[in-house]
Amino acid sequence: MKKRIIALLFALVICFSAVISASAASTHIFDDGSHLSYEEIAELDSMANRIENLYGYCVMFCIAENVDGSTYDYSEELYNLEADSENGILITDNIGGEKYSIYLSGDAETVITEQIEDIIWNAYDSNETYYGGIASYYAAVETVLEGGAYASPVTTPVGESDGSGESATEFVPVERTLPLVVDNADLLTTEEENALCARFETLAQEYQMELAVLTVPDLEGKTAEEYADDFYDYNGYGYGENDDGMLVLYKPGEEGNRYIHITTHGKGLKAFSNSVCDNIIDSMIDDLKNENYASAFNTYADLGEKYLKPNVSFIWLLMCIVIGMLAGFIIIKSIAGKNKSVRKQTNATVYTRPGSMVVTGSYDTFIGKRLYQTPKPKSDDSSSGGSSGGSHTSSSGRSHGGSGRSF
Repeated sequence: MKKRIIALLFALVICFSAVISASAASTHIFDDGSHLSYEEIAELDSMANRIENLYGYCVMFCIAENVDGSTYDYSEELYNLEADSENGILITDNIGGEKYSIYLSGDAETVITEQIEDIIWNAYDSNETYYGGIASYYAAVETVLEGGAYASPVTTPVGESDGSGESATEFVPVERTLPLVVDNADLLTTEEENALCARFETLAQEYQMELAVLTVPDLEGKTAEEYADDFYDYNGYGYGENDDGMLVLYKPGEEGNRYIHITTHGKGLKAFSNSVCDNIIDSMIDDLKNENYASAFNTYADLGEKYLKPNVSFIWLLMCIVIGMLAGFIIIKSIAGKNKSVRKQTNATVYTRPGSMVVTGSYDTFIGKRLYQTPKPKSDDSSSGGSSGGSHTSSSGRSHGGSGRSF
């Protein structure tokens, strides 16, 4: 009996030591409350090592049960104590204090802006599990580092000179890691955001076309068109190898300082012409003005689906016309066959018999003329400024369509 107890205690000590060793071995993942398994920590640590080896950035994450004092100070101290690189990022999720902190070190402070911080946090926060959230966070950071995806997009079309005598860097598409609804302006409730995400994912699978929504508090010096195009391109939006889709960007503000822009790419250029984009925006305006944001974006989804539904086949339409003509011909022929009061005549003698027709006189009278003219309507140029021209080239060198305006 004693041998069994000793063996059991020995096994427990070994297991406990293994867990401690596993946690200590990770220089990127810190879990105060055992929210992650050993295998999950090992996999996440492998992802972090890969990012550090490729880009020289130490990307860390800490799950803290309860941090006394400033979460930011805690993150800074932990990073400086454990990180292997001067450049890096550490997110601390302070569960007990219900606060999180993003600490940036080295040149990460210039690469990762406040907007990108929100995107990276949302990548983690939108996932239901700690493991999935941290994996999404790593994927978002890698997208940023991979060619400066969020921070410094190419501003010269591919093949053209950027003024230094060299051609601009060729755009390299990336996989989308962000959801189809990115609410950086915090206009939607969590329930509304999740419902819209689910709806857009369903539409993407059904019609092989991605519809997306982006809200931002600030355009950061860009036009709405430039912001929408760059966000679409450098974050991997669009369905399939041609990145087919449409994205609506909305920036709230005071009257006259609200901006909305729809950008289209791939097959989305044909499916959603600029006039169609104008119609979609027209249908959303009232809800946006009244701050009914979920209703506005559902209207966007409704109209997007309407224009994606296949049109009636031309052959089917032609068959319907032919069948209708045949049915009409048979009916008229049947009615005409019953009319026996008229007989076919081969000459006009029946009309020239004496007494059959008498003409007593004829004359024409000119009573005057009147000319009516209607002026051609002039186009109305009084609408708010915007863009609804043809396709254009974004900073990535890719073609986009769309339309937008301020209101």
